[in-house]
Amino acid sequence: MKFKDLLKISRPRFWLYYAGTYAVGFSLGASQIADFNWLFFLFLAFFTFPANLFIYGINDYNDWDTDRQNPKKKTKEYLLKPQNKKNLKYILTIPVILGLLISLAKPNLIYFMILYLLIGGYYSVPPIRFKARPYLDSISNLFYVIPAFMGYYQVTGQLPNTYLMIAAMLWSITMHLYSAVPDIAPDKKGKVKTTAVILGKTNSLILCSITWLTSAIITMFFSPVIGILGLVYFAIPLFSFEKIDKIYWTFPYINAGFGFILFWYGGLTWSGLF
Repeated sequence: MKFKDLLKISRPRFWLYYAGTYAVGFSLGASQIADFNWLFFLFLAFFTFPANLFIYGINDYNDWDTDRQNPKKKTKEYLLKPQNKKNLKYILTIPVILGLLISLAKPNLIYFMILYLLIGGYYSVPPIRFKARPYLDSISNLFYVIPAFMGYYQVTGQLPNTYLMIAAMLWSITMHLYSAVPDIAPDKKGKVKTTAVILGKTNSLILCSITWLTSAIITMFFSPVIGILGLVYFAIPLFSFEKIDKIYWTFPYINAGFGFILFWYGGLTWSGLF
């Protein structure tokens, strides 16, 4: 299996989803520039190609039933070739071993990594396969913010405020539901019942607005700046009823911009400049 195939499987456009949340969590917990040591950059690198190869590789390996029905897999994404499945299965053990080894560098971080790998893996792997279980599919997407909690814990030795964690998980859960709406048709053809399939497009988008609004309001009580910025997500589904296929592909840029602001907000806070 060629490296360029592995690169495509890892979805480079989504690398910031894990690396970004990790960096944001770390930055919000940091107290000085010296906190950004070699271990921070090692984890940051892990949450780019290796972590994404693991998550999306397992997804592609187990999702042939729906992927072959999905037009975007043949155009904007990568459709796994049947002859490459066997090799991919063994290759995916590499990021698992790498993540566990890095986590041993500091006490308790390995528990975050194990949780991340288990939930991320069983999102696609039978018999649990959260992907095919309505409501659990979106709820399991909280593993997207585990790197943020891990980064915060790494630098502070404690978890973030409970309510902020709930707000972050709501944001992550809603991300999954919103992203699943464009896949309603191919998922139906593949006989996979996701939350979006059960609720339908309109109800799914309405629920996305409600939960993103709830996440922003909770955050406002602890950080008005971040909460107000989070209202951007509340508005996204409202403009998606007719143009979701177009807006969906701008989503990584929206997340990247929001994450960039949060990362520097954290830095400005502990540096005393904000």
